[in-house]
Amino acid sequence: MVKLMATYTVRPAKETPGGYRCLSDCDQVKPVNHIPIIYFYPPVNVSLESATEILRHSLSEALVIFYPLAGRLHWIGGGRLSSPKPKSMTLETSDQPKRSKLSSLQWITTNQSMNYHCFCALPFIQGWAKIARGEQPNSPPFLDRSILLAPENLTAPVFDHPEYSTQPLLIGKQDNMEERRESATLMLKLSKDQVEKLKDKTNKDRSASNNKRPYTRYEAVAGHIWRSACKARQHESLQPTTLSIIVDARNRMEPPLPPRYFGNATFRVTAESTSGELVSKPLDYASGKARQAIEKATHEYLQSSLVNFHTVGCTKGAFYGNPNLDITSWARLPIYGADFGWGQEIYMGPGAIGYDGKVFVFPSRGQDGSFHVVLRLQVRHIDAFQKFFYEDICCINSWNQMEHEFLNRFYSTRRTVSMMELTNTKQWKNELVINYINHWRSLSLDYKDRLSEVSVVEMCIQGMHWGLLYIFQGIQPHTFEELATRAHDMELNIANHGAKNDLIVDQQKERHNRKATIVQVDDLLVQKLITPITLGEYFPPKFFNKGMVTSTHMVSCQETSEKDESGKDEEIFFGAKPSKTKEDDEVVANL
Repeated sequence: MVKLMATYTVRPAKETPGGYRCLSDCDQVKPVNHIPIIYFYPPVNVSLESATEILRHSLSEALVIFYPLAGRLHWIGGGRLSSPKPKSMTLETSDQPKRSKLSSLQWITTNQSMNYHCFCALPFIQGWAKIARGEQPNSPPFLDRSILLAPENLTAPVFDHPEYSTQPLLIGKQDNMEERRESATLMLKLSKDQVEKLKDKTNKDRSASNNKRPYTRYEAVAGHIWRSACKARQHESLQPTTLSIIVDARNRMEPPLPPRYFGNATFRVTAESTSGELVSKPLDYASGKARQAIEKATHEYLQSSLVNFHTVGCTKGAFYGNPNLDITSWARLPIYGADFGWGQEIYMGPGAIGYDGKVFVFPSRGQDGSFHVVLRLQVRHIDAFQKFFYEDICCINSWNQMEHEFLNRFYSTRRTVSMMELTNTKQWKNELVINYINHWRSLSLDYKDRLSEVSVVEMCIQGMHWGLLYIFQGIQPHTFEELATRAHDMELNIANHGAKNDLIVDQQKERHNRKATIVQVDDLLVQKLITPITLGEYFPPKFFNKGMVTSTHMVSCQETSEKDESGKDEEIFFGAKPSKTKEDDEVVANL
């Protein structure tokens, strides 16, 4: 819990220019409210009284330079506002209980009934911090806002501006009063990896005929937030929904606004769709809608918007809640580095969010590529939104993605593997064949040159136990999937029937002018009375030209005894030797 310690009224240290100052049409449209920004600092050896005095004195000096912030708004008729002679500004300081080990400074952007967007506020904070440190601020701000007035030759908009139309309501509702129910603020973190996953997913889903530049991180995140909100709010498929996006006009105007322009120069553009389309289509559809809205903000479109501007006569601005969203990005703003003499902040962010559907996206403090997403939603939608927000990032939609995620999680240490290491990698004694295949395949992915899957599979087989190697000589699988399936089945059969480990060559006996070769095969189960057709999945076809399976562990390959030209028996299969004892003959006779 933050405890408010004191409130001070701070006046400019010197006399400032008087009279009324023009407010641009862009200034007129902002809601009549205050925007709190909160900074948290680590504990320092500075008392709260000393820190407060530094802040008060430096703020008084800063208001001489940024004197419009110390003014008061004044109605001048026609529903318009102007800024009169500056007077003062409010500063609030607060502290937290000692157990939190944090001290806090909360700064209210302005004490006037006007919202200065962060594009204005942040340069002021940076200048204020420099003065507090005893340094000279940057060059003075550009204060002439008349350059952003609507052109005199434009009396009506020349474009359709859905951002100024009535926002969609829930199907079957006559107004949005029922949706102004209890809401709460939710703060979520997107790591750098999660942001990159969203960006990769968005660009992977792009149509092959789309030759435009890849989607940005912000476009991917904005589309993802929009889809997640539609899912969490459980919209009907045909429910219209909008995503209002705040864009900076400074470099979009012709000519661009001066770099130090001090005033609101942000415009709202709107993406439109239905919830059914957003949820059922890939992420690139939602991100594409956001891009289309942003790309509409040309010089001509923004000038047309100026004609549409009007003052919003409420304390919270227009309602963009269910089924809509309103998103603002601080991704490119210098929001960090406000050092007032006791080090930089450890957190900076919005102090309050006015209504359901308002979203802020800004980079994390470490500038490591991660993002914070702060938004306000109805309490009943928060749990579902958080669930979809993270689940949709981690979902796996293909085998290639599964392989990529597996390697990233369990095989993240990358190195170059030599051919010698590949060829010397053998299956260990008692090692499961699936484990061996997975290990071997992982090594092959880090080989310096690309190998075909057929050649890699053949090399992998060479490192297997002798029995499996012997069996695979006549099968020759072409993919790792086929290799793993066959090898795993063999290993299970061997385990179930207790096959022995060594290849034992039994004896042969000639009977009724026929000869039989008895062979016991290492690591191979030959089921009792299995037909040659079933066994053919594991043995080369030549094994069954004249032979058949006759025992649980024995393969009998019989053939008619023939004499070659020299009168000798033809070559015996497997290199088996003829039986020489009576006991051996009885073994064969009992098969």
